[in-house]
Amino acid sequence: MKDNFEFKSPLKLSMWIKRLMYAHIIVSVLLILSISWEIKILWDFKNGTFSNQTDFITVLASAEEITINLSLLFISLFLGGGILIFKWIHRCNKNVRALGSKQMKFSPGWSVGWFFVPIANLFKPFHVMNEIWSASHSPNDWSANEKPKAILKWWILWIASNSVPQISSNLEEKAQTIDEFMKISFLNLGGEVLWIILCFAFISIVTKISQAQIGQKEPTD
Repeated sequence: MKDNFEFKSPLKLSMWIKRLMYAHIIVSVLLILSISWEIKILWDFKNGTFSNQTDFITVLASAEEITINLSLLFISLFLGGGILIFKWIHRCNKNVRALGSKQMKFSPGWSVGWFFVPIANLFKPFHVMNEIWSASHSPNDWSANEKPKAILKWWILWIASNSVPQISSNLEEKAQTIDEFMKISFLNLGGEVLWIILCFAFISIVTKISQAQIGQKEPTD
C-alpha cells in the first residue's frame, strides 16, 4: 500500500553510481590499452622481433602485471558499485510504491534478491528493471506501459559482457600457441568495449529512472 512506504530521493545514490560507472569506464579504457600492448608483444614475438625468448617473457610479464593490477581495481569498483546499485534498485522499488504503484510483481527485497538466484538471474532482474522503469514513469498504470528498449539493450550487454571472462578463462586453460593466446586477448579486448557500452547504457537508465521518480513526487511545502 502507498502509506506503508516513504519516498526517499534516489538522486544522491544515482550520483555516486554514475561516478563509479565513469571510474569503471576509465579503468576499462586503461585495460584496453594494456591488453593491446600484450597483443603487440605476442605479435612481435610471432614475427621474430625479439632476439631471444627471455626478453619476450620479461616484457610480456610486465604487461600482464599491469593488466592484473587494473583487473583488481576493476573488481573493487565492481563490488563497490554493486552495493550502491542494489541499494538504488531497492530504494527505487520502494519509491514507486510510495508514489502509488500497486500489484507489482517484485518486492523491494526480491528486486535485489533475484540477482543472486542461479538460472533465474539470467532473466528475472531484466523484468525487475522493466517494472521499476514503468512504475517510475507512470505509477498508477505502470502495467500498461510499453516495455522500454533501453532496459533490453542494457540486459543484453550485461549478459554478453559477463560471459566474456568465463569464455576467456575456458579458452586460456586449453591455449598452447601464440595465435590462441592472441585470440583470447582480442576476446578480452572486446569484453572491455562491451563493458564501456554497458556502463553508458546503465548511466542513462539510472538517470532517467531517478529523474522520473523525482518528477512524479508530489511537491510538498
